[in-house]
Amino acid sequence: MNRTEETEILREALAASVGDIARLPLAERLQWLAAVQASLTAAEDASHALDIARDAAWRLGQAHGITVAQRDHGSCRLLPTAGGDLPCPALDAICAEAAQHGRCVMINNPDSAAPRLPDPLRSLLLVPAGRSGSRTIGVCWYRPCPVDEDNRVLLEMLCRTTAAALDQLDIETRSRMNDQRFRVLVEGVAQAIWEAAPDGAVAIDSPTWRAWTGQSVEEMLGHGWMDAIHPEDRREFDARWQDIRQKRSPADLAFRLRRADGSWSWTDMRTAPLFNDDGSVQKWACMNMDITDRKCAEEVLHRSETRFRALAEASPALIWQLDPAGNVVYLNPRYTELSGRPKNTLMHAGWRSLLHPEDAPAYLNALSDARRLRQRFQCRTRVRSRDGTWCWLESYGMPFFTGDGGYAGHVCMSIDISDAVAAEKALRDADRRKDEFLATLAHELRNPLAPLCSAMPMMGRPNGARLSDRLQQMMSRQLDYIVRLVDDLMDISRITRGRIALRRAPTALAEVLQGAVETSMPLVESARHRLNRTPVEADIMLDADAVRLTQVFANLLNNAARYTSPGGQIWLHAYEEENMAIVSVRDNGIGISPQMLPRVFDIFSQEREAASQRQGGLGIGLTLVANLVRMHGGSVEARSAGLGLGSEFIVRLPLMPKMAQAEEQGASGGGATEDSAQRVLVVDDNRDAAETLSMLLEFMGSKAVKVAHDGPSALATMENFKPDVVLLDIGMPGMDGNEVARRIREQPRFAATRLVALTGWGQEEDRKRTQESGFDHHLTKPVDIAALQSLLSQL
Repeated sequence: MNRTEETEILREALAASVGDIARLPLAERLQWLAAVQASLTAAEDASHALDIARDAAWRLGQAHGITVAQRDHGSCRLLPTAGGDLPCPALDAICAEAAQHGRCVMINNPDSAAPRLPDPLRSLLLVPAGRSGSRTIGVCWYRPCPVDEDNRVLLEMLCRTTAAALDQLDIETRSRMNDQRFRVLVEGVAQAIWEAAPDGAVAIDSPTWRAWTGQSVEEMLGHGWMDAIHPEDRREFDARWQDIRQKRSPADLAFRLRRADGSWSWTDMRTAPLFNDDGSVQKWACMNMDITDRKCAEEVLHRSETRFRALAEASPALIWQLDPAGNVVYLNPRYTELSGRPKNTLMHAGWRSLLHPEDAPAYLNALSDARRLRQRFQCRTRVRSRDGTWCWLESYGMPFFTGDGGYAGHVCMSIDISDAVAAEKALRDADRRKDEFLATLAHELRNPLAPLCSAMPMMGRPNGARLSDRLQQMMSRQLDYIVRLVDDLMDISRITRGRIALRRAPTALAEVLQGAVETSMPLVESARHRLNRTPVEADIMLDADAVRLTQVFANLLNNAARYTSPGGQIWLHAYEEENMAIVSVRDNGIGISPQMLPRVFDIFSQEREAASQRQGGLGIGLTLVANLVRMHGGSVEARSAGLGLGSEFIVRLPLMPKMAQAEEQGASGGGATEDSAQRVLVVDDNRDAAETLSMLLEFMGSKAVKVAHDGPSALATMENFKPDVVLLDIGMPGMDGNEVARRIREQPRFAATRLVALTGWGQEEDRKRTQESGFDHHLTKPVDIAALQSLLSQL
């Protein structure tokens, strides 16, 4: 029998037991009210309870209806027996007051002081009841209240009993709803729900556990349920399960559990103790949830993180990670190895202290923009390394995101590119040295060309013959200088490596300075300067390269002329001091600032460039001076009292020992060399070069000289002329010099003939090629006359 049926039986019993309840003695009415209370308690819901209350109110006080006003609903609605509800806003304040003060209120419409009730009501009894006065129960009549004081009290009791019944029904309704929600929640999440005794043993069957694990009732009862746990997880589970029971606190345990199909799944067992009134554990409520998918995802993530960490830890690059706020949350060991600082001092924003002050603003701005725009990042910066030096890093960064697309930060990598930067600098230096070489070549060619250009017009004048001897000597010196430069050009690799070889020989300082003056006089005279020279002792001898030293002092004189206002003074003074030759070049020009003085010999240093633009200059003259003087074992010093106060350059060179000078003089004073008397064949497709060389050979005393301008004519001339020496050009059209040499060597009758290659190709490969072709010697154009004469004298 359900509660609804039970309620109906009680109502019928009450109706049949009595007639007009209001006329019964009070004791019987109280007994009857107790039966009504029992009927209300058995009511199925609020509607049935109100039906019982309305019927009882009619029988007890001929009431026409029962009304219920909820305090938290804010307004009162009357529910008469006849059906339909009647709003009565005027009763709101009275219901609230009755509930607040916990007293009954009786309203009769004939009472003018009472609020007017809506038709057809004429009387109303309001009874505050329920938990904390949450309800107000009203009994209403369509006529003035017909009950006496005793029945009115009984009606109040009925109202309070009705309110209590309604409260109990509310509790039961909410409890059923909570139970339903909990059941739906648990069944939707958990795979198994079960209970265990305080010692962990299972005494009550759990169908959900058996359905999941495949265990029978007998297998799961007691401690048998733990047999479904994976053997590898059992020891750790036992220890934790025992610890949880001892602590008597809720907990989660994750382990692998065997499924009904024999496979293993990960489960999260959530357990909580239920306590007795005395505080002891009554039982453990347990719920298992399948977390296999989560565990698989965690395993994939763990492998990914492990792989990332292994790569990062082993990487020679610096690996680091930023969180969304821009703080460093990971650094690999390479970072601490490079910086020499503990890892904890570099986390968050600590790494920024490593940045070079000049690079930090741009680097941090670039990183901030990359974070703000969620984009790639690349930037170069310098950081302080373990030994205090600055090393170059090239940093790359890539944003990464969470599964829902949220920005998670940046993963970055920095590569030490110090070696690459050094290589770049080396390439720039090599390019600069190339430019230096070209500038040096142009600068050095300009110096000897100046006197040559001045001499040529003088030789063409009517009285030029009178100066021809002097001009010829000067032109010879300058041509020697140009020839030396061409020789250096042929060996360009030595120049680019800074390995220009000196050709040392006993050299008189006076001759060197005379050559420098001749080179610089056109520039000196064009600026109307006055050059003041002191006589130089003829016995000041140096073991030096005369051409290079001439270049040194010509550069110093040229600088003095350039950086001195027109009509200035230049002094050239040389003397001997403590086995050193001292040469001073001084001017009253614009001088040198104290800031520039230490750098005056650096390449391209031209503080005074603006003042000398009309004079030209590449800013390399003093660099050449310093390098060449140093190669001679000497030193050069710049002095100046400041801008506008002139400057002085002092060169110190070691003297040649007196004994070496005497030996050189003895060797040069020996017997005279005999002139060459060979028969010489000159072969060159350049007719002017061939004719000029033949004239020179005749002047040098050769017996006979013949000329051929190609390979076939040279071989034909060989048959009749039978030369002792053949000067053979290599780069001829048609049959080149190497082929001519091979054909000559094929004929035994020319075995004694000496073959001399005379060519513009002078590299080591060229010399090896001529030697393989049968040449005895290799000379480069333009030929050094002294070297040629020496060679012919030895053949």
